[in-house]
Amino acid sequence: ETGNSSPVFSRTFNVGPRDKEMVLQVARGPKARLRTMASGDGAPGAVAFLGPELGSAPKSLSKPPPVRFEGDTAIEMTKPGDIDLSHGDFTIASRFQTRRGGSLFCETTPGERWVPNGKSLFVRNGRLVFDIGWVGAVESERRVDDGNWHEAVLTYERATGRARLFIDGRRDEEGILAPKGSLADRVARIGFTAPDFPEPVSYFHGRIAEIRLYKQAIDPDEVAKVMTTKVSDARLV
Repeated sequence: ETGNSSPVFSRTFNVGPRDKEMVLQVARGPKARLRTMASGDGAPGAVAFLGPELGSAPKSLSKPPPVRFEGDTAIEMTKPGDIDLSHGDFTIASRFQTRRGGSLFCETTPGERWVPNGKSLFVRNGRLVFDIGWVGAVESERRVDDGNWHEAVLTYERATGRARLFIDGRRDEEGILAPKGSLADRVARIGFTAPDFPEPVSYFHGRIAEIRLYKQAIDPDEVAKVMTTKVSDARLV
């Protein structure tokens, strides 16, 4: 998929016989939404998705099957469009399952280094973590690496720097993280941050059913419903 005659993202696939269903991850659309698709033989495909469709979404896109990340899979959006975590309030919400952890979602710069003012939501040593590069991190008390499905929500208020973590609808930890600048050139990634961050596991291991980005800090009273709001919600990126 291309836009303005330049690649949106690129990935090399080495495909061989397998005894499991295969997943093709595709980014498309003017706002880098990730879409569910079908293969040429009619078999269903699945991707995590970001934000709503323009207009109403077909039922087949409303709840895509979870995508399996096996420690070497990631999605990068080189032109993230409205996905901008540097200039306003935001909320990141994800439903996932893991026993090893790794990166859920990040905003960083192109390349293979973790950078100042990059932002990443990930699972490290069993706990949910939100980190702003060279600023600090907020880490949950609860563990989420038990192999069960969990809903994790991060809300961030730009003016105060307040970051709040919620797990399965319940408030967990919070802290003040004030960025020292913004990212002039940025990419968005799902399932990976950088080779050296977070440690010991950067690539996500497990399944991600959905990731949603909201262009405001969702009120704590709404957090329990954040993963079930309609995709037509205007606050979604």
